[in-house]
Amino acid sequence: MQEQVSALTRELAEAREQQTATSEVLQVISSSPGELEPVFQAMLENATRICAAKFGFLWLADGDGFRAVGLHGVPPGVPHQAPRDQIVRFGPDTPFGRMIETKRLVHVADITVEPAYRNGSSLVELADIARARTLLLVPMYANGWVYVADRENHRVQVFDGNGKYETQWNNLHRPCGVNCT
Repeated sequence: MQEQVSALTRELAEAREQQTATSEVLQVISSSPGELEPVFQAMLENATRICAAKFGFLWLADGDGFRAVGLHGVPPGVPHQAPRDQIVRFGPDTPFGRMIETKRLVHVADITVEPAYRNGSSLVELADIARARTLLLVPMYANGWVYVADRENHRVQVFDGNGKYETQWNNLHRPCGVNCT
């Protein structure tokens, strides 16, 4: 019984944290009409906090590459701290390349075992300078879908713009956050 109470208390705390984060992002949206940068930054800061991550990136697809539109807590010397107008292209052998190819979530439990790490890609700096090990890439599309990370059940659930459950990705190590596309 005590375990159930503890689990429910934890779930309630996480739900409150996600609700607070959503409220904060909505406040930024209402106070910054037409400005996306503050919205991106608020989304990233909240997602990083909810995930208990040390840092985070928010990338926007731009042609055949990506632009960093949000950085939060990124340590000095870590790649991709380029000017926001610089386009970064990721090779097909990288986790980003897999996400682009499959248009699906990519979860890497240990980036140091990735072929791209062994080949000297930017994953080297991410692991060796920033001390990152786990990588979770969640594609967001302009289709009104919502992606909800469920840490306790190690999954991400996907809902359409009307709230109808579509699918889920399982066996992810404590994913977190909510993304609306």
